[in-house]
Amino acid sequence: MKKRNILITLAIIFVIGLIGGSYGLYLFFKKHKDLSKEKPDFQLTATALSSEFEANETEASKKYIDKVVEVNGPVESIEMGSDSTINVTLKEAGATSGVICAFQGRGINDVKVKKGDIAIIRGECSGFLFDVLLNNCVLAGKAE
Repeated sequence: MKKRNILITLAIIFVIGLIGGSYGLYLFFKKHKDLSKEKPDFQLTATALSSEFEANETEASKKYIDKVVEVNGPVESIEMGSDSTINVTLKEAGATSGVICAFQGRGINDVKVKKGDIAIIRGECSGFLFDVLLNNCVLAGKAE
């Protein structure tokens, strides 16, 4: 009886591990949405977006997180991320926070903006720490 209970427990653990591993592989190989063809849920300036989060993070989180947001503003910096991403920060001079736009799997030369450009970037809002974070970003345009 004791041996049978151990075998049943091991079988259950194996099945749970198999399901968990399969789900993990599914998430790992899942393709990101192509946001270049996606209609944004919101269009606003980077300053307006970061100001909403600074004013009331809880309400702004409910409104923007997991939504496609298109922001425009001056490019403050372009940096390589630690996980093969390019991070473009949109921030007005003197502002306390901005918007970090993460471009997945791109080379630094693939992101066709430079510091000082007014960029229009579309991405999925992930939240706010010191800056608002947009993931899976695409360059929607540059303002002249």
